[in-house]
Amino acid sequence: MSCPKRQDPRRVEEAADHRSPSAGCKSGDGLVIAELEADECTPLMSFEGMVGLLLKCPQRRYPVGEEEAVSGLSGLIFDHNVKGIWSQFEPFEGVVSAKISADAQGHKEALEALMEPLVTPEYKPYSEWTMAQKVQLVQEFYGLALAIARAGSELGIFDVSHETNSTI
Repeated sequence: MSCPKRQDPRRVEEAADHRSPSAGCKSGDGLVIAELEADECTPLMSFEGMVGLLLKCPQRRYPVGEEEAVSGLSGLIFDHNVKGIWSQFEPFEGVVSAKISADAQGHKEALEALMEPLVTPEYKPYSEWTMAQKVQLVQEFYGLALAIARAGSELGIFDVSHETNSTI
């Protein structure tokens, strides 16, 4: 995973000056609306973001809109967070040990299996999930967080040597 190459600031400004959100983003013209600074795109920030979200999701510690509170859409939010986090981790899956990769894959698959019958067109609100389903959700989110943290440690991105050998 690498950061985008730095763009010519004049071309970025030209694209940003247009009023349409898609102006300057036509295929092949090389214009970019926003420029990422090198310190805004680091492996450390990527791994901290993945692990941080995995720890916050099951606690429902993200901004909750009125729609979510009324409709109980937490299950859908959990499902899409897993997909997004996995899309960030997947490029690293082949460069970490088979054990860590299998551990992460196992937690992801367990989360998908848990949510599959709950996130359907008939949609079961989070308030109707059983306690066993909620407990499993927390365990799998934390398990995936630990697996991704171990992957980051193995890759030398950060140190999790302070972790205990206890299971979550």
